[in-house]
Amino acid sequence: MVLGWNAVPDAVAYQLYERNPATGSYTLVKKLTGTSYTHPVGHDETPHTYVVRALDATGNPGPYSKPVTSDGIDRAAPAAPVNLHVTPGRTRVLLTWNAPEHPTTDELVNDASFTVLRSKGTRLGADAVRVRCAEESGTFNPSRKEYSFVCYDESWELDTTYTYGVVFTDWQGNESAPSPTVTVATADRVAPRPVTGLTATPRADGVLLRWNASTEDDIASYRALRGARQTDGSVKWLGTCALGQDDPTAALCTDVPNGESYVYAVYAVDKWGNATATADWATVTATELDTTPAEPISQDKDPLYGGGGWTVSEDARPVEWHCSGAVCASVTEYRVSRWNPETRTYDLLGTVAPTSAYYQSYDDPAQPLGSISYYRVVGVLADGTETAAAHPWKIRPDLV
Repeated sequence: MVLGWNAVPDAVAYQLYERNPATGSYTLVKKLTGTSYTHPVGHDETPHTYVVRALDATGNPGPYSKPVTSDGIDRAAPAAPVNLHVTPGRTRVLLTWNAPEHPTTDELVNDASFTVLRSKGTRLGADAVRVRCAEESGTFNPSRKEYSFVCYDESWELDTTYTYGVVFTDWQGNESAPSPTVTVATADRVAPRPVTGLTATPRADGVLLRWNASTEDDIASYRALRGARQTDGSVKWLGTCALGQDDPTAALCTDVPNGESYVYAVYAVDKWGNATATADWATVTATELDTTPAEPISQDKDPLYGGGGWTVSEDARPVEWHCSGAVCASVTEYRVSRWNPETRTYDLLGTVAPTSAYYQSYDDPAQPLGSISYYRVVGVLADGTETAAAHPWKIRPDLV
């Protein structure tokens, strides 16, 4: 029983009494300073009669209030849930909502429950289905003093518009008004149509792919691949290409531009996880530029070995190599040169002292953007002679 009364001037406390229906006498329930009290009485439906009186600072009691009686039947509907969110997924629909700590806690302890309602279309109608949650849970957030509830609906139909709402029903069957409703479209199993307008443009940092944006409204992303054509006509896919950061219909397939021919493919993926069928991928064949320097890469011999690579970043990266064998202890410095494609010679960039690290490195912030930089590194020995050269390389991609 939730009891409340008006404050009495000069009162410092109150005494709340309940009448014994058998004897008619009143028994003290609680002495308190506030003007409200919740009296636990259990799930009975018998009359309960109460009176209250005020006490002044010296303990003198005022007159009793008029008695109030309840038949023990709760006829008040709970408040409606709030903050309903509905998120359709590939296999089920996630619903979340909130309810305040009070009086939700008391209602839940006394067998209250939430019910998810669902109607086809854009409004919650009288024909709303009561959803049986495949999984449900609730958590309490003490800082916000509210509960968060979760329900998974797995009984929906594909590619259908639904409107959801949630009601709160107490143990007496009093049902709240529905929460503010949410309308969503559920998942489908239809693969996106093939990408159109695919082109491939060879560049010094790889091959740039572009294609037309899909006209479908549920496309989540695209995938771009590079592959090698096999003798039997099939394609062995070698890896993915970096999608455009600002342009969702472009990708850069970064690779050493050495004049090789590859097959490039692009397909779409929708927000439900459906992908264009492999047989419908858009493909194009293109031949890389040939920027091969005077000295080949990836064929280094003792004692220096160069490495190479790139990252999904437009930043310049250190040039790296390592030295192997006893002669490395005699290296006094390393000379680093970069291949000049205009003059077809190696231009000296500078020198760097050896370190104890396995990989030696040189920072070249002037690496050309959107290009591959080929380097030539030699170790200078104490007698002035040079070791065989290493040929590290770096691609600094100009991402789209």
